[in-house]
Amino acid sequence: CHINQLAVSRTGQTETEFLFVCNHWLSLPGTPGRKSYRKLGVTSTQAVNPDHPARLRATPAPYLPASLTKYTVAVKTGDKFSAGTDANVFITLYGAGKDSGKQALVKAGENLFERNQLSTFELEVADLGVLRKVRIEHDNSGVGASWHCESVRVTVGEGETLVFPCN
Repeated sequence: CHINQLAVSRTGQTETEFLFVCNHWLSLPGTPGRKSYRKLGVTSTQAVNPDHPARLRATPAPYLPASLTKYTVAVKTGDKFSAGTDANVFITLYGAGKDSGKQALVKAGENLFERNQLSTFELEVADLGVLRKVRIEHDNSGVGASWHCESVRVTVGEGETLVFPCN
């Protein structure tokens, strides 16, 4: 389904509405290689129009792409016997007082996180400011769940690249 925007107001507080602009197609859960979710940042807050039955704006707010930042994540698996993993891998990026939330690192039809392999992903999340740390984890699923992660490299937009060694 296509979601243009989502408006949320707090229960018992009808004077303010938080508007999240999505403007993306979302697939059904379980569709390989497709997102069934999208993380959104607040685009605007506004007074609610109590006369509108759904309490949504009659016209959508303009889409503000500047509120999202592209992060390119490159995960290097070590060059050791059985270094790769078949588990599901996740990453959380941490900035100045903000984080990306747990993001699944998936690509349909690709065998990821194999020995001596560089697996690259693009994440589009709210701007986190200066990156401080990352958390890379897996769910210990699959026959070959153990993993030797050598490093994680994160490029912010088209600019700065940070390398986080894994020990």
